[in-house]
Amino acid sequence: MMTTIANISLLAAAAIALCGMTRLDALALQRCSFKPGRYYAWLTQKGDLTSTKRLIVLAVLIACFTTMAQVSWMVVMLLALALLALGVTLLATKREPHTKLTRGAALVWAISCLIAMLAVAAIGCTAYYSGEADWLHPAALAAVMAAAVSPLFTILTGWLLKPDPEKGETGPEDQLDNN
Repeated sequence: MMTTIANISLLAAAAIALCGMTRLDALALQRCSFKPGRYYAWLTQKGDLTSTKRLIVLAVLIACFTTMAQVSWMVVMLLALALLALGVTLLATKREPHTKLTRGAALVWAISCLIAMLAVAAIGCTAYYSGEADWLHPAALAAVMAAAVSPLFTILTGWLLKPDPEKGETGPEDQLDNN
């Protein structure tokens, strides 16, 4: 019973951290003119892949695979607490005024969160229908993994919303304004 509650807590905390991470990724993609190639270059050049927020998620991901996390629900609750604190901090922190979330960036944020959550739900459903006794554990691990690789979901969303230069579009914001 407590293991189930701990896995649900980890799943919820990872979802909140994922929303916070994808929000920052959407803002960064917006600063890069909604071009995934430019965004990837910014990620590697600035060193954002080794920032504190990403290292915390990676540390929680590695800790989820330790023996203590597999056996003790209290360790899983501590990991969930760390992700919850990170997610709330990322969502509540105000950014500089020049990085407001535009409609295009909000669209990228929503779609990248949706794609990540669909991947997590697919893994959870697969574990449930395969008859696994603790099917919440793979879903929670998938949510932590999705938070760890959040830039990939943002790049995928940037490719899905690829602007059409023949129509004079420059990004997702133009697609919203033309409709």
